[in-house]
Amino acid sequence: MHLDVSDSGFPLNAVVTGANVHDNRLAIPMEKMLEEKVRSCYSLMDAGYDAKVISGFILNTHEQ
Repeated sequence: MHLDVSDSGFPLNAVVTGANVHDNRLAIPMEKMLEEKVRSCYSLMDAGYDAKVISGFILNTHEQ
């Protein structure tokens, strides 16, 4: 299960996949789903998401 949660731990988005799906493959699709539901000021992720394509997408999304 892959989750997006609020600062207080409230689940905002959840996706269930097979165990062979790495978290970073869902980062952008989940960010797109989340932006339809709430307006966030930032995204906090661990080092597994440290990829230029992910950070570039998030930076462009939050600048708008």
